Amino acid sequence: SSSSSSSSFSSSSARPWTRLTERGLQWRVEGCPQEVCAAVFSCKAGVRRAHLLEYTLSGALLLELYTFDGVGAMISRDRYEETRVAKPGDWIEIKSILEPLAKDGTTVAMSDDALVDEVSAGAFHVMERDGKIIGCAALRRYVVERSADDGDGDGAGEA
Repeated sequence: SSSSSSSSFSSSSARPWTRLTERGLQWRVEGCPQEVCAAVFSCKAGVRRAHLLEYTLSGALLLELYTFDGVGAMISRDRYEETRVAKPGDWIEIKSILEPLAKDGTTVAMSDDALVDEVSAGAFHVMERDGKIIGCAALRRYVVERSADDGDGDGAGEA
C-alpha cells in the first residue's frame, strides 16, 4: 500500500538526522538563519551539497546548477575548491591553461618535457574546483646574486 511505502521512506530518510540529534547535535544555532542551519545539518547527516537560492530570482535553480559560479550559496560536505601542489598527471591540464597565454606573450612558452619536469619538481600549484583544474601558478625561489661590494656604494669590497 502507498501509506506503508511513504512511511518507510520517511523513516529511512530521517535516520541520519535522528542519529545526529541523538548524539546531541542541534540543528538550530542561535543567531544563524534556519536555512543555513538546516543546510549544514543536512551535510553532516550525509547530503553532499545543499544550495540556498533566492526564491524571487526567476530561473535561480537553473542558474545555480548550470553556470560556473551559480547565483546562490552552496554548503558542501567535501572540498569543493582548493589550491594544491600539482601532481605529475596534471601537466596536460596545466599545458591547456598556459598555451593560449604563451601564444599572446603573457607567459613564456615551455616544451612538454620542460613542463613535466617543472610539475614533477613541485614548482606548480593548481586551483581545483569540483575536481577540475581551473588555474595554475609556478612558484619559484627568487635568488639575488650578491656582489663583492661591502654595501657602501663604492663597488669595492673590504679586504
